[in-house]
Formats: sequence, C-alpha cells, structure tokens
Amino acid sequence: GIEDVTVNLLVDGAQVATTTTDADGAYEFTSLMPGEEYVVEFEAPTGFRAAPQNVGDDASDSDADETTGLSQTVVLMSGENNETIDAGFYETATIGDFVFLDEDADGVQDAGEEGIEDVTVNLLDENGDVVATTTTDVDGAYEFTDVVPGDYVVEFEAPAGTEPSPVNAGGDDATDSDADPITGQTGTITITSGEEDDTNDAGFYE
Repeated sequence: GIEDVTVNLLVDGAQVATTTTDADGAYEFTSLMPGEEYVVEFEAPTGFRAAPQNVGDDASDSDADETTGLSQTVVLMSGENNETIDAGFYETATIGDFVFLDEDADGVQDAGEEGIEDVTVNLLDENGDVVATTTTDVDGAYEFTDVVPGDYVVEFEAPAGTEPSPVNAGGDDATDSDADPITGQTGTITITSGEEDDTNDAGFYE
C-alpha cells in the first residue's frame, strides 16, 4: 500500500469528505447515506502514474480513471460496506548502460576499454515492437527513461566496420556483453516500478 495518498469523496462533482491512506495504503469513509451517488477521487502521489483501470477482479483491480482519478459511481444500500474501490499507481523505470569497444574481443569490459559514440539502441516491448530509440553519448552510455514497468528487450545496431562480442562471457552481468551476436538483442528484461536497470551492455570489436 501507499501511505498518505489523498482520497476525496464526491457527490455531484462536489467534495463532501476527504481523507488520506494509512501506513498500509487503506482508507475509509464512514457514516454515509444509503441511496446517494458517490464517486471516489484519488490524487496521484508525486512521481507516480495511475495504473490501468478495471483490468481484472473488481476486488483487486484499480478502479480509478487514469486521467481523472475518479472511480465509477457507487450507490450504497442501508448497512452496506463496499471495500472494492481501489487505485493503483506506479513509478516509471530506467533501462540503460554502456556500449564498449572490446579491444581483445573477449566479451568483457576490461579496464581502459572505451565507449563507442553514436551507436543506435532500440527498446522493444514484449511484442517485439520498437517503443523507443536512442544513441550512445560520447562515453558510450545510453538510457531509456520513463519506462512503464513490464517486459522489454534492448537491441543494439552494430557500428559500421565492427563485429559483436561474445555474449554473457565472464559471469558478471555488470561488465559482460548482453547482446546476442546474431540478433543484437538482449534477453527479456522484466522491469518493475521505480527500478533502474543499468546492466544492459554491448561490446563490439574491429
């Protein structure tokens, strides 16, 4: 749960009550009138985005509209306790790291091996579609920001006149080359809310 999220109760668009979530992310409005048409409004915490609405079981999915933060209309019967009006939020993630000139073609970033500038790097979603493209900077670094949590593949386009290094050599994911020599693609990267994954590298040699 997310603590200190502001939650408002509306009737005909007007706020009639407000509260904040507790340490477990729970909130509650009590002493409500049966038959009244209520709407719950969730204010997104700073740095978070709203999760997709109504994608599963109403008891566990997010009921807040991704744009307005408003739930569906809720009408209560006498004595009813509706505990199904939820909202999900997530932080975007970051995927990136380094493209290096593999001087000894061993597939490992050794001390002194420099980055390669202007290498095209693509970010592919779980369907294999390109969702973002960038190029490495003067130091060989690249980064995809504002990534929605999910499954991705990073694709490196080999610079002219180079060959790809061996993949996953050396046993250290932080320093080896992760690009398949044939496809130029990494394996599937599962990124979670707020995660910064800077282990996705590629080596090339002349």
